[in-house]
Amino acid sequence: MSATEAEVIRWGAEGARVVPWRGDRTIAYLTPLIGARPTSSAFATRCVEQLAGQGFGKVVTSALGPLEQTGFLAAGFQVEEDLQVLCHQLGDLPRRSPSFGDGRRCLRRARANDHPAVLAVDNCAFSPFWHLDRTTLSEVLEATPRSRFCVVVDKAANGVLGYAITGRTRDRGFLQRLAVDPSCSRQGIGRALVIDGLCWLRRWRVERAMVNTQLGNDAALGLYESLGFRRQPLRLAVLSTGLSR
Repeated sequence: MSATEAEVIRWGAEGARVVPWRGDRTIAYLTPLIGARPTSSAFATRCVEQLAGQGFGKVVTSALGPLEQTGFLAAGFQVEEDLQVLCHQLGDLPRRSPSFGDGRRCLRRARANDHPAVLAVDNCAFSPFWHLDRTTLSEVLEATPRSRFCVVVDKAANGVLGYAITGRTRDRGFLQRLAVDPSCSRQGIGRALVIDGLCWLRRWRVERAMVNTQLGNDAALGLYESLGFRRQPLRLAVLSTGLSR
């Protein structure tokens, strides 16, 4: 398997898609197939054995709900990260700021030549384990049928200060990624990007928007709740296990 090539593992009615995690050939990223039977401990074990045989040293799952986690946990997986799910009903939206006050910054749609700067901001905003690269950025953009990819830029330097990717299906929206350069935090950049995404979703008559973030990310949780998101009882988790070669 190359750094970007996907593999599908099937066993009866169960199945999972596997790609190297963020291009790292030592870590496998495993996502249960949509519509497949919930992963059993036997299938999870089978995946682990197959991936160990291919030379991987670790397996990381996609974000899973409580029922989806059962088979993996029984097979020895551990929680890598707990995620809080939040929902916005898209009724009353916060007012959009017409500018950032000093006129030096603007919010616009991202362009192809923004991608290197977007990834640089992403790498500053997240810990190394969660960094995006060119391949995974493309995967985020293609994860939903329609998406809106916006950046906030410094007009003078033409530098990207933050970005957001919002996706939608027919009736549901997702804030898929939000990152702001840490040197520009608490300056309204993240707020402006989230409001832009929510307004776009409502224009397309989406009924609600979802986002998830790490339980300990108090800054993100505070931002989302200040904009009308509400915490949901459902929590997700990313699971992982080390492999014996």
